[in-house]
Amino acid sequence: MKEQSTKTVAKKKFFKMVFSRAGIFVILILIQMLVFLGIPYYLKEYATFIYSVMSLMEIIVLVYIINTEGNPAFKLSWILCVMAVPVVGTIFYIYVHLQLETRFVQNRLAALRMETEPYMDQDQKITDALWEGKSANAQLSYYLSHQLGFPTYRNTEAEYFPVGEAKFASMIKELEKAEKFIFMEYFIVEEGIMWNTILEILKRKAAEGVEVRFMYDGMCAFDLLPYSYPKKLQKYGINCKMSNKIRPFVSTIQNNRDHRKICVIDGQVGYVGGVNLADEYINEKERFGHWKDTAVLLRGDAVQSLTMIFLQMWDVDMRGVEPYGKYLTKKADTLNEKLALLQAKIKQEKPVTIMIMGLGSVGLYLFDYLVSLGDPGLHLVVTGRSREKLLTDVNIVRTAAAIRGCLKSKIDIEGNCDLEDVGSVCAVIKKYSPDFIVNSSRVYSGLKYGSISWHNLRAYGIWAPLSVRYAKNIMEAYEMAGSRAITINTSYSDAVIPWLKSVGKAFFDFGSGNLNHLIPRIRFYVAEKWGIDDLNAIDVTLAASHFHDVVISKEGHSEGQKILLDIKYQGKSLEFEQEEVFKACRIPMPSDQKRNMMNASSNFDIICSVLRAIRNGEKVKVHSPGVCGEIGGYPYIIDGSNGTVTSYFDTSIFTMEEMREANRRSIYLDGIENVSDGKLYYTRELVRKVQDVFSQDLPAVVDFDSLDSTDRFLIDRIIVPNM
Repeated sequence: MKEQSTKTVAKKKFFKMVFSRAGIFVILILIQMLVFLGIPYYLKEYATFIYSVMSLMEIIVLVYIINTEGNPAFKLSWILCVMAVPVVGTIFYIYVHLQLETRFVQNRLAALRMETEPYMDQDQKITDALWEGKSANAQLSYYLSHQLGFPTYRNTEAEYFPVGEAKFASMIKELEKAEKFIFMEYFIVEEGIMWNTILEILKRKAAEGVEVRFMYDGMCAFDLLPYSYPKKLQKYGINCKMSNKIRPFVSTIQNNRDHRKICVIDGQVGYVGGVNLADEYINEKERFGHWKDTAVLLRGDAVQSLTMIFLQMWDVDMRGVEPYGKYLTKKADTLNEKLALLQAKIKQEKPVTIMIMGLGSVGLYLFDYLVSLGDPGLHLVVTGRSREKLLTDVNIVRTAAAIRGCLKSKIDIEGNCDLEDVGSVCAVIKKYSPDFIVNSSRVYSGLKYGSISWHNLRAYGIWAPLSVRYAKNIMEAYEMAGSRAITINTSYSDAVIPWLKSVGKAFFDFGSGNLNHLIPRIRFYVAEKWGIDDLNAIDVTLAASHFHDVVISKEGHSEGQKILLDIKYQGKSLEFEQEEVFKACRIPMPSDQKRNMMNASSNFDIICSVLRAIRNGEKVKVHSPGVCGEIGGYPYIIDGSNGTVTSYFDTSIFTMEEMREANRRSIYLDGIENVSDGKLYYTRELVRKVQDVFSQDLPAVVDFDSLDSTDRFLIDRIIVPNM
């Protein structure tokens, strides 16, 4: 027995060496020796060339190491390694540094987290209750939600198991109750009393039609389970896979093990803790004396996070996404689900209803553009407080359209829709069940205070509380009405939409403006410089916030920041200097209401892009601030080319991380440091400027619940005295 144990230990040590970085290091040492010994004898003619290449590689790697950020002691260790054994050190550094497989897994998990984000929204009422109680719990909840993406839940019972035996007994009972699905993810699995008992239940449940998925770490293939064990379970109807399969030397992910111990039953019962599926954990086999590991049973809403964690890891090596709605409960419809609903409606040849909230200059221009389409498949609804005023404006557009022969859309006028009254807005939404809702209003006209902010503060972010007020009311009414319309916000979406999202409220799908104002000017420059007649053939990809639209348009520069900008023509990238492009973008523009033609056109572009993607099966790129609740502005794809319309961020040029970081830098210049946890954080620079220019103490942080007082402060203390 002792001899067998010794053999097992030796076997494990051997495998650990072979399958770890030590294995590749040993091989590289052998290569180094072969190089030193082989070149003088077998490659004399090429010795100079080979040594030159090796030296060059060594120098490049050393320079790279020296210039990287990090612990100096750590860098010194690598430098000594590379200098002592150039071949080994250089190749091993490249091998370790690249971490290609690890990066793939990280990127894939990041993409999956975005797909599952609609199911992980934090209920703001829960966090509010936590802040009213112990602040330590509230801070922990904040960390879980904002750093890790896991919300805090109510309606959950917990049961503690001090030893593995207690968990095992409970798990057997709960597994027997499974009706829909069983998901299990474990680090260690070994045949014996514990696992064999569970396996018999899983086999029986699979035969009954319960979906059973089982995943275990690839390290088990060393000496606990056969490498082909997943195929054995497949024969029983159990969908099984190894996570992080062991591949000697080839893989760089060997040290990234799946150490989880998760069991989810029907999405309502979940087990977590330290108890693996091996007999020592229930003391049926003695290894180091009495084994004590603990576990917890969760019953209720919080099991959703365990389900999501399992599905993300399960899907990490798969293409595409699966229908998470089958296993998870989401707070609200995703944009893709709304698009699918609209697509189904259009296929049935039903009219598309577009509701315009507020018929100011933006709404009126948009209304005119939509009427001018001459599309009998559109139903246009304009809303506002006064039907008489609405009727006056509508009649202008309607009469002009009739003269041009393009009055073909159905038009409805709805008064008694006061954006200060959520109930009245809800009633209007219920009445017409729109497919699009466009918010073209704000508490205080931006043109009345735009010059105040730019000439005095060089920042527009100060007015975000004014912009969010009506947006908030519309989305509250939207939720109350149970609407599934695609929503578009016009007013400062860079911060407004993320702010709504951070509070845990329904938020707009798209923002309009900003980037769309700048992109045509870039196209004007490119068309003139390269002699291109078709502006639409010039493909611009841009990620930036409101500030850079303004500063580039007004002054022809980017305020010292490098902007994420790519320009292509006929699929080929064009070489350009950003400074030259931005200088050319400074063109004469009106400062009155005529500017709102651009905002209206941005709304129009989003609506038409969605309709083109669905009706014509096109793949269309739009640029939108605040899209999907992200801070700043992004390129976004609406893709109907595969039959089913979907939407996603355009990451073909820039990564999401790059675009998020660029937008945060951009919006910082607009006076906003961050939007999170229901709060808007002004920059210290903006607070100081407001004090210096207006002698007013701008609050550094604006809580969503204090919008009324902040709006009054902005209007009474800054706008009105400086008009």
